[in-house]
Parts: sequence; C-alpha cells; structure tokens
Amino acid sequence: MKKITLLLAIAFLSYGSYAQQAFGFLVEENWLETCSQPDNAGSLTFEDFMTDPTDITGCGVEISSTGDTCFPAGELQEGFSITAESNGQISFAPVGTINNTIPLVGASSPTQFLIVNFDRPNINRVAFQLFTQQTNLIDVRVFDTNGDLINNLNINISTAFTNTFYGISATASIGRLEIEQITMNPGFLLIGEMRFGNCVEDCTSDVFHPEGDFPFNIEIDPGSTFTADCDNAPNLIPITVNRAGIIGQDATFNSIFFDIEHTFTADLELSLISPSGTELLIVADQGGGTDNGYNGTSFADDTADITQATAPYGDTAVFSPQGGRFDTTFFGESITGDWLIKICDDAGGDTGQVLNAGIFFCAQEEVNPPVNDLIENAIDVDEIGFPFTDSDINFPDATNDTITNSNGCNINTSRSVWYKFTTTDEGTITASFEDPTNNDNKSIKFYTAASETATLSDLTFVNSGTNTCGFNLEVSFEADANQTYYAYAQASTSVQTVIIDSDATLSTDDNTIEGFSFFPNPAENVLNLSAAQTIDQVSLYNIAGQKVIDQEINGANSQLQVENLTSGIYLMTVISGESTSTYKVIKQ
Repeated sequence: MKKITLLLAIAFLSYGSYAQQAFGFLVEENWLETCSQPDNAGSLTFEDFMTDPTDITGCGVEISSTGDTCFPAGELQEGFSITAESNGQISFAPVGTINNTIPLVGASSPTQFLIVNFDRPNINRVAFQLFTQQTNLIDVRVFDTNGDLINNLNINISTAFTNTFYGISATASIGRLEIEQITMNPGFLLIGEMRFGNCVEDCTSDVFHPEGDFPFNIEIDPGSTFTADCDNAPNLIPITVNRAGIIGQDATFNSIFFDIEHTFTADLELSLISPSGTELLIVADQGGGTDNGYNGTSFADDTADITQATAPYGDTAVFSPQGGRFDTTFFGESITGDWLIKICDDAGGDTGQVLNAGIFFCAQEEVNPPVNDLIENAIDVDEIGFPFTDSDINFPDATNDTITNSNGCNINTSRSVWYKFTTTDEGTITASFEDPTNNDNKSIKFYTAASETATLSDLTFVNSGTNTCGFNLEVSFEADANQTYYAYAQASTSVQTVIIDSDATLSTDDNTIEGFSFFPNPAENVLNLSAAQTIDQVSLYNIAGQKVIDQEINGANSQLQVENLTSGIYLMTVISGESTSTYKVIKQ
C-alpha cells in the first residue's frame, strides 16, 4: 500500500465565512499543488486505502492501523479509524468494482452513516474524495475532541459515480466526522484518498540554535566517555525560542536536526525536553559502529523509519521520532522558552561532540491590534475631550468588522477602530484622516446608539451632512443633544492618524472635587495637584486603559512624577471622599 506523508503548507479556499469553529468546501483536484504556500505550514497524512482484495469485501465493524479483514495491521496510517452507525459493517471497493477510479471504503448499508474518528488531538484539516451512486445531498457533522458538535456542513453531489474532493478546516481540534446521505433513496456512500493533519495559517518558519558561535563543538558527556544512566544524562543543551505560539493552535513543531561528530553512532540516545518539562525520545541506539551517523539528519512527524535506514544518514534524510509524535507529545504547549536537547553516550570507548543542532517552528507573526480594535474597546472620547487625535493606528493588525444590520449603511469585512462619546448639547462633529489621500480604502462613518455599551447590531447610521455610506476621508454633520455617537474608521494596509473634533459639550458622570486643580498641562517631569479638600488617591491611565501610576495622596497638595512616561494623552482619576473626577493630562 502506498503511504505518503505531506510536510507542506495548506491554503484552503473558503466559499464564505462561518461563525462556527469549522467550515467545509469543495476543492479542485490539484489541491495538493495549490495548498503549498510559504506562509502556511503543517503536516498532512495521506491515506490511499490501497490493499490486496480485488473484489468488494466486508472489513468488519472498524478499519484502522491495528488491522482488520481488509487491511493487515500497519497497512493503514495511524491516527484514525472508520466505523458505521450502530456498529454497522464497513466495506472495501477496489478500483473498477463500482466504476470507481480509486480504492474506496464505506458503510455496507446505504442507510447507515459513516464515522471517521481521529485519535490525535491536533487535527484541524481533513479532506477526502466522496463517491456516491446517486445525486445526493450529503450532511457532514464535525465534532471536536470533547464530542461537541462544532458545525453541520452540507455537500450537494450533482453527478453520481464520480469523485468529489471535499475539505474541512477548523479552529478547534477535530475528533470525529459523521458523513450521511439525507435523500430519500440513498445509494452507497464511500470515501477515498483521505488527508488529515494540522495546519498553521499565516505563519513564519524559524530555526533556533544553541547559543554561541557555529560550530558549537559541545562535548558529549564531558569528563567521561559515557553515561550509563541516560535518564539523568548530564548533557542538556538549551535552545531558547523567543517566538510565541501554542502547538496545535497557532504554532507547529516542524522538525529538529543534528550534526554530531561521534565515533560510534549506536552509542547515542537523543531526546527533546519542552519548556514545560515534557520529554520525547527522538532516537536511541541506531547506526551501528558508523562514525558521524547524524550528519545533519532531521526528525519530523510522519516521515521514514530510522530502523530501516543505514548510517551515516546524511543531511537530506528525515525520520520520525522513535518515542512518539512531536505534535501529539507537545500538543497545547507554548513554544516560548528553553527547549533542552538531551544527549547520552551510553557505552564506553568512544566520544564526540555536537557541531550543530536546531529546531524549526512555524508560528504566526505577532499581532498587535490597536487598543480600540472592536466596538467593545471603543475609545471613550468623553473622558479625553475634543479635539481628539488618535495617532499611528496600526490598521493592518486590526480585526475585520462586518456590520449587516446597521439601519442605513452596512460594512463588509473591513479592518477598523472605534470611538464613542455622548453629547449634552447640539454642535458640529468633524472627523478626518491626517493623510487626506484615498490610497488605502480609508473611510470614517458615524452611527448613533442608545448607550455607550452598544454592540454592532445596536448601531444606526447617521444619514446627515457629509457622513455618507461611501468612502469618507472627511466627515461633518450636526449632532443632536443627549445622543451617543460611535465613530468607525477603517483602512486596509497602512498606519493612519484620525482626528475628531466638535464644539458640542460632552457628557461625564463624575462628581466635582471642590477647588481641584493641576499644573502644568502639558507636563514634562512633574504634575502638581491641589484641592480645597483632602485628595485620597490619584491614578493615571494611558489611552489603552492601562494603569501607569497609582498613588495614595492623603493630603490637599501633592505631586506626580511623570518624567518616565511616554509622550501622549493620559486620563487622571482623582478620588476625594465620595467624589471622583477624571481629567485629561498631556505628557510632553
């Protein structure tokens, strides 16, 4: 049977967006070619269901790598099993037996649905060929590893006796698929050429080495020629990973390689320990008496069996770890921190050193969304005042917002930031981008809401002045008194500055502290505070809402040291007895 593992990048083409944790779609026959993109990475296992029977054969109630009537033990790839509803029988159809061009498996009864179970915790991509005897509507139910349904997908098979290639992508780990015909007179439903595994989208692959200069020349078992007790081997070589990501979620363990100079390769035992302390045996006692067997040799999941290879292994060979899988062993663990390579020489008479080693991770680039990304994080301009300037907004890392019921102006998938304020009287509202050119799908729009706790569905478009539903680089309209407004600014790939101003008075709920004043404002080093009554406490917040100063005063006069703060706008909350007031402070 042909077994192939694909260490590749995956680009699934979505036909629509889903709020659920999984979505499915039809893909082309050349999917394996189109999915190899440099910004995505992962490992897909390919099962072609090729085996010996030449006629349609009953396989039993389950097929898996443990063996059954159709597939001997070890012939199917590890990591999955296939059963049918109510412990029904599974059948195998060789090429040509039902006008099929590839081997197929399915439930023996057309009234029973097919179940594909995955026993690895990090399956987030599955694809297979679907074959039916009827033009059917197929229901695919996707469950996570806890058994919870995460999506119900439908496939319309418009042509019988042909293969339809279907893919599933999920943000959660897939634990089980149920594939069922939902027509009144179903024919047989079978699958073939299945691919399953993990994919990390929009990731960057990096290699991490031990500290120091290459070659590293790290001595194995220093001071001795061997260590009999490999569990407590003294050779722990740290490799520091300064990228962020969780394996199986937004990061993938791609591979590890070794270049070791040693005069008896089979004396060596190599393991890897994660920053969380999880240990995986990579290879032990292989290569015989060959010198320098691990000469740039790599290890990755779903690759060759090193026990079937001959040393020296070379720098193009890739083998599976002997102690398990990287993705399963380290699933759910952070890649950040010190990974330890443990090397043990468990026999005397020979010695050596590690010339080079490295771990390849693929992790998503760090994303730094603006502080007012998403409507729930809208900057409260009430607390800052007009004119308000939001400088250097990082729109490329902002979330794509979609407004579909905003009573007058829908917004479809735009990177955006939000602002809010409530007026107490009428006035003119203006807003603009500091850069007036329309070179990045920039736009500003205003909406009203009943309160400053609104969600996207609560908004109503302000159809007034120059606040149009098109691309507005500048907006001006007349505001009503006692009305809450939300401002929405969008751009695609650039860093922008937004300016909002008004002659309307803004609402505040704070009590007044008698005689309170502060100076200078703007302040460079020291902010002086004074009041006619005792000031209990003063806190200073940056525009992101982070508390940067929290100081007990217990007096009518005091000072805040602000010299170490970065320049910008801050909110100062002052507490005196039962009164609390908020003021805008500018740090030069």
